[in-house]
Amino acid sequence: MGQYAGRNEATLPWYDRVDFKILQDVFANIGKHKNTIQVSLDILNFTNFLNSKWGVVKSTTVRNPLIYDSPDPVSGAPRYRLTQINGQLVTQPLQVVNSFASTWGMQFGVRYIF
Repeated sequence: MGQYAGRNEATLPWYDRVDFKILQDVFANIGKHKNTIQVSLDILNFTNFLNSKWGVVKSTTVRNPLIYDSPDPVSGAPRYRLTQINGQLVTQPLQVVNSFASTWGMQFGVRYIF
């Protein structure tokens, strides 16, 4: 506070995303050919599956916190005001992005190899 931001200090927070996969092959010999059925389970964004506060994407709330208001009537110096969202001053610098990237997902797969 009261200082200039240093180089690369105003970057977004780290985003933790880990995907998890379980894969099982089942073999069967039919005649002279080997046939395989492969069953898989994928959990996308496994960190968010474990804890809803992990693995979420965050972005800046506002890109420009100051808005030009008008010049001062006495001195002529520019006046600025703080950005408001829905009539409230911005108190949090980051907000959660509500998208598929911030939620976990699960998919099942079956594959036949001959």
